[in-house]
Amino acid sequence: MALKKFLLGEDRSEEGISRSAVREIKVLREISSPFVVRLYDAFVYKSNVWVALELCTGDLEAVIKARRSGLLTYTEADIKSYMFQILSGLHHLEAHNVLHRDVKPNNIMFGVDGCLKLIDFGLSRVYPGPGTKCTPRVFNQWYRAPELLLGARAYGFPVDMWACGCTMAEIFRGTPLFASDRESELAQLSTILKTLGPPSQEELGKLAHLPHVGFLPLDRGTRGVPLQSLVPGASDLALDLIRNMLRYVPGERVTPGEALRHPFFTEGVPMTTAAELPRGVPKKGRAGGGRGSTGGEAEAGGAMGAEAGDGAKRAREEGPEEGGVKRLKGSERDALFERGAEPQSRVVEGSGVDQSRRALFEEEL
Repeated sequence: MALKKFLLGEDRSEEGISRSAVREIKVLREISSPFVVRLYDAFVYKSNVWVALELCTGDLEAVIKARRSGLLTYTEADIKSYMFQILSGLHHLEAHNVLHRDVKPNNIMFGVDGCLKLIDFGLSRVYPGPGTKCTPRVFNQWYRAPELLLGARAYGFPVDMWACGCTMAEIFRGTPLFASDRESELAQLSTILKTLGPPSQEELGKLAHLPHVGFLPLDRGTRGVPLQSLVPGASDLALDLIRNMLRYVPGERVTPGEALRHPFFTEGVPMTTAAELPRGVPKKGRAGGGRGSTGGEAEAGGAMGAEAGDGAKRAREEGPEEGGVKRLKGSERDALFERGAEPQSRVVEGSGVDQSRRALFEEEL
C-alpha cells in the first residue's frame, strides 16, 4: 500500500481541500479494474487528507527511456500487451463515464500484480454529457488533442484516445511523437501539422465550429511525414491502429472498445503475458510519475505526475497539483491505523466528514 498526502492550508479553497484531491478520490472510489490504480481509503488525519492507494513500482516512461539507453529491449508482442492493458483501462473508464484527461507514459505504472495501471486522476472528471463546457487546458501539451488546442470547451472520450495514440507511437519510437520546443497551443498545432500533414478540407469543415480554428497554421505545401517513418519498426496493423487514434476529427477516432477488437491484437505474434513484460528499472523517490532518472523503487502509484520535461508542461486551469507521497515504516503505519489513532474524518465512506467537505466531494468538477 502507498499513502499519498494532500496538504491543507490557507492557499486552498475555502473548504481547505484541493480540487485535484477531490477529483482523484471522487473518481477512484467508483472504479474497480485491474488496469486502474486502486483506492483503498481516504481520510483526514492531523489536518491533512491522506489517500491509501495500491502500490505501483516503475512506469512506462522508464521502460521507454531504458530501451532508448540500451538497458533493455522489447518487441511488438510486448507492445501489444502494453497497449491492450492501457486500452482496457480506458475502456473501463469510458464504461463508467470517466474522462482521464492526463494520459501519458509516466501516468501508466506497473502494479505488483504485473498489470499496467492508469494513475494520476487529478485532472479527471465524470463526463458531463454533450455540450457541457469543460476546460481545454488539460493533458500535457505534447499529448493534447487538436480540438483542445483549438479551444474546444465541449469534448468527450476521444481526447483520451488521441493521447493513447501518442503513447503507442512513443513506445515504438522511444521519443514523444509531437514534442514541441515551445509552450503554446499554436506551436503545438504547428508541430502536429508538420508531422501528420494538414487536415483535409472535409476534416476542416468538421472542425470549423471550434473557437480558434481560424488560427490554424495551415500550409498546403506541407505533406507531413509518412507514419511508417515516424514509427519505425511498427507493423502495418500497428500503424493502422495508431492512425485511427490520431484522427483530426474527434468523432472519427476509434473508441477503446473498437481498438481492443483491432486486428493488431488478434493477428500476428501473440501478445506477451503481463508477468513476462519488460518493466524497466523502477524510479527512486518518485510520486506516481515523472520524467527523471532510473534506479531504486518507485514510492507510490496514483500520485500527481511530475510535468513531462524538456519545456512542455500542462496548464492546470481547474485547480493546482498538490500533494506528495510518504512511504511509512511499518511501525508508523500501524500507529496511524491503530484504534487509538483513528483518522479524524473519513472522506470516502465514514460519517465524520463535516457538511462543507461532504458538499465539496459531492460536487461535480
